[in-house]
Amino acid sequence: MGLAILQLVRIIRQGAVQWKSVLLWAAPVASLVLVDRLTQMHQMLAGYPTSISIDLFRTTAFIGVLISVIGMYVATALLLALCFSLYPRSRHILSKPLRRELAFDAILASIIALLLRYGFRHASDLLVGAWSQHAMPGGLDLPQIIEGPLPWLSALTGSLTGMIFTAGPVAVAIFMLKTYLPDKRWWPALVLLVAVAMIPGSMRTGGEALLSIVLFLLSIAWIVISLIWFGGKNLLFYPLVFFMVQIFDEATTLLHQDQPTLALNGIGLFLLLCALIIWLLWPTLRKGSARSNSI
Repeated sequence: MGLAILQLVRIIRQGAVQWKSVLLWAAPVASLVLVDRLTQMHQMLAGYPTSISIDLFRTTAFIGVLISVIGMYVATALLLALCFSLYPRSRHILSKPLRRELAFDAILASIIALLLRYGFRHASDLLVGAWSQHAMPGGLDLPQIIEGPLPWLSALTGSLTGMIFTAGPVAVAIFMLKTYLPDKRWWPALVLLVAVAMIPGSMRTGGEALLSIVLFLLSIAWIVISLIWFGGKNLLFYPLVFFMVQIFDEATTLLHQDQPTLALNGIGLFLLLCALIIWLLWPTLRKGSARSNSI
């Protein structure tokens, strides 16, 4: 993280950041977050203290929403500035030529990565189930139910921001590793060191610590394998795979709810993902269609 910040400071001081492009890319993200937060403002009334007027509380809540959105906008812009500087082609990643070049391989690699992820997740569940309950780490993730008035919007917003703040750091980390630690023989040791550092402080025995390390390695194995053997050299793979993971998680969570409205929101997210895939593949499909017509 420190090296990434230093790299960002260096490229800003060199004037290598195209701020207009960066700010334009970050604007839709901030706008989506703003709309999502505004639709959920009524939920803030649950924490309304009667010692102040309702108008003052609403004004304060609105200012808080604006501050959080501005913070999201700035953070997104800085991360995109770093990514665009390290990977210059990424600023045109959604252009027709790059979609024609990268989309098919990125989608195929993302599907493989999704299958690997669910396979390793199942392996983690089996491992936890086979382990003594007394050695299970606390704080296992539970499905989050979206309770906002527009679940699909909240899910889409969370998926988009989650994709940016996952794919971006991963791409930056890979660049830093290749730049400052080019000898790949050290990479497994570094991953193991990170796994040890991720051991929760609540662990009491060596068995619990070992279980935590194994679960961490299983949780990242799918993306490591995907980056090494499938999509590591494809710039579109980075944002697409993490967006698909986020959307799948949110959509399946909604589909598992008893309320038909939430299930419809989940189906809508899957349809949105299908539309995105078709849009990404469209230049390739049109090129193939034109080629067949010419024959």
